[in-house]
Amino acid sequence: MEKPVISVIITAYNRRRFLKQAVKSVLTQTVDKSLYEIIVVKNFRDPDIDNINGITNIMLGDEPVGTYLAEGIKHARGEIISFLDDEDLYRANKLEYVLKVFSTSEDIVYFHHNMVFIDDANKILGFGHGPFKDIELKYNNIISRVKCEIILQIGAVMSAISVRSRIFDKNVLKALSRLYAFIDYFVFLIALKSKGTIVHRNVYLSFYRLHGEQISKPKGRDPVSTLIKFARSAFYHYSSYEYLRELFNEASPYCFLGSFYYILPGLCISLRDRKTLARVTWYTILKAIHDGSWARTLALF
Repeated sequence: MEKPVISVIITAYNRRRFLKQAVKSVLTQTVDKSLYEIIVVKNFRDPDIDNINGITNIMLGDEPVGTYLAEGIKHARGEIISFLDDEDLYRANKLEYVLKVFSTSEDIVYFHHNMVFIDDANKILGFGHGPFKDIELKYNNIISRVKCEIILQIGAVMSAISVRSRIFDKNVLKALSRLYAFIDYFVFLIALKSKGTIVHRNVYLSFYRLHGEQISKPKGRDPVSTLIKFARSAFYHYSSYEYLRELFNEASPYCFLGSFYYILPGLCISLRDRKTLARVTWYTILKAIHDGSWARTLALF
């Protein structure tokens, strides 16, 4: 069997609602199907997905999300790995563009692009998740500490990220397997530390879905179940936050505050970084007002 150039890894945990659409968006790419493979890592069986020829299905249990990615990467045969969350979608020319970017230089290890926001019914809501300009950078271009704005802009959202598979050695995969959150920042920083070239392009190649199952903007959820899930997420995000700070001590601690409303409870308990606590609290207030999300506001109490 001919070895694929790209491995697309799709992960799903306890949610099959959008998975079929995600897989279909990869199956209908403009590039020849021999150039890529699809690996689906999930914790449930789905005949609509499991019976599709050519898809590698991996079943896991109640594992950290990082373990889902690590297992997918271990099975990947492609030189390039593209990621896709189960609720998101690829545009038809996504993989064609990915191949074009990586073919320009062997030194390119990481590619990121902007995304189109959509709702449950695939209606377009807006555009974002990255700077509106092209960016290229290397680790040695950054004098002291990794700039937060770079990580928060071009290190966010797995469905916008493609990398060279060579950046993942056994130690990296072991560290990845421990993470419950901040997987996108982890992949970005690993790529950055590999001393290769980081590329961001101001193009829209994926769809990022905003839906009622997201804890940050719940729609008609039972308050008790929402609070339980919020508390669980707060614990996972804070533990992952501390682990990333340990792994990447050259990066500013503020770089991992993309999900600051989840981290805040842990910071409140530890009380060892009062400046961060004050800054995160202020960010949380602004975000809660902007999003109209009471779930974010709960992080303050």
